[in-house]
Amino acid sequence: MQIATAKKRTWLGLIMLLLLFFLSSHFVLTPEPSEYPSYASNSPAPNGVKAFYTYLEKEKLPVKRWFYSADLLPKNDGNQLLMMIEPKKMYFPNKAEQKSYEEFMKAGNSIILFTKKPQGIFNFKKENDEAILLSNDDGPIAIKRSFGKGQLIVANNPESLTNENILMHDHIPLMISLLNAVDIKNAGAIWIDEYTHGFGKTASSVYPKWLLLLSVQAAILIGLWLWLEGKRFGPILRPREEFVRFTDERIQALAAWYMRCQLYKDSLFIQADYLKFVLQERWGVPYKTDWNDSGDVLERKWVTRSAQEIRQFLHDLTLVLKKENISKQEYLLWSKKLEQLRKEVEEE
Repeated sequence: MQIATAKKRTWLGLIMLLLLFFLSSHFVLTPEPSEYPSYASNSPAPNGVKAFYTYLEKEKLPVKRWFYSADLLPKNDGNQLLMMIEPKKMYFPNKAEQKSYEEFMKAGNSIILFTKKPQGIFNFKKENDEAILLSNDDGPIAIKRSFGKGQLIVANNPESLTNENILMHDHIPLMISLLNAVDIKNAGAIWIDEYTHGFGKTASSVYPKWLLLLSVQAAILIGLWLWLEGKRFGPILRPREEFVRFTDERIQALAAWYMRCQLYKDSLFIQADYLKFVLQERWGVPYKTDWNDSGDVLERKWVTRSAQEIRQFLHDLTLVLKKENISKQEYLLWSKKLEQLRKEVEEE
């Protein structure tokens, strides 16, 4: 009765868990309203730049979005353009990425950086010693600096590219003049950077959410099924009776039987053989090694005896085991010696 009740509780818990999974699937897989960061090239919001991106596409220019870190920029090909429109400070810059961007420009490529605060990016300082491309009554709007075979153009008016402002005033002609400064018509590729807006590609973005959720659910269900089937995981344990030694009563009975039958040699041989097994297990002396050949290892391990004593012990033991008959006195002497060595080995 108790077993049946426990099974019912188990299945009830499993059903509740499945219902929880289905509910979580519904919330995870339900599409959420799209939220775009400012200056994103796929954003139709007023602060997005989708209109500018669409304009470049309609002009049949080789424009694409760039979602990767700077070290993956193709530096071998020249005459490419990377446009960075108000990058977020949390994603840019750092020294390693700045170095990769500079290598990209030195290879003959260009970067146009639209930002209100260029200080600190590419070691930029608010000075007018660079070439001025655009200016107004308030000062420079866009300046150019050379990097090897390429160049960096910094413009301080990213808001002029947004969907709500691009058609105002003379923003489009101004942008075209900047693009012409890098020979836009002959550009091999035009990249609109989205990595610094937080759209960087990662391993987790390769797989859709529904697939990741189903994978987790399948793993949990398999684990529950194995648990219900009674499978257990862990090391294979040998039964205790396979390796535990005989009890003291059985040892004494066997010893008495060998003594009564005067099987001294057989008993001593068994003791020596068991000692070899213990030496292999505890001290690493190979079981098949002759006693005389195991002296080097015993000299390192058997610290209570000198090297000379150990060599003499092994020599005398070999002679005793080769005898056809062993007296009771020899048997008792060597049994005591073997037992003493066994205890030292096992107690170490």
